Amino acid sequence: MRSVLQALTLYPAMGALALNILQLLVEKEVWLNKVAWEGWIKCCERLLPASTFLLLSLPGEPLQGCVSLPRLHAALAHHPEPQYSAPPAPVPMPAVNQLAPVQLPGMNPVAPVQLPGMNPVAPVQLPGMNPVAPTSLSGMNPLEPLPPGME
Repeated sequence: MRSVLQALTLYPAMGALALNILQLLVEKEVWLNKVAWEGWIKCCERLLPASTFLLLSLPGEPLQGCVSLPRLHAALAHHPEPQYSAPPAPVPMPAVNQLAPVQLPGMNPVAPVQLPGMNPVAPVQLPGMNPVAPTSLSGMNPLEPLPPGME
């Protein structure tokens, strides 16, 4: 923890890395080692308010020990509710039916998968692009054999 504190002193921009290290130590139950735990708390104090989510992730007894410290108690008391963004909504099936595969230059077209209840979709031809003819590996003589499963 001494090294992390020194790194934060010299390079404050390493705060995100330090938070990652502190998170890993929470998963390893850092509070069971007295010296490491004291260093962990000092790092959290140095990284306030960004480290409040780490304090809130602690189990009961270690959290009570942190709450008894005035600086950490004040940070936890003024910590706003977390602003979690909602996970992205799935694309509805009617919209998926309208999507078409994009033909990129130099790429072989991939046949779209036809699922029951889906309408077939034509590939999109972008302006200025010539369609690429599909090629076959059967007429090729590769310099080295194909990996297993690609014969």
